[in-house]
Amino acid sequence: GRDYIVQDGDVIEFKVGV
Repeated sequence: GRDYIVQDGDVIEFKVGV
């Protein structure tokens, strides 16, 4: 699945549970 996190004011998308 996909998840979103906010880091340094930027939105980073990363895959989780490949």
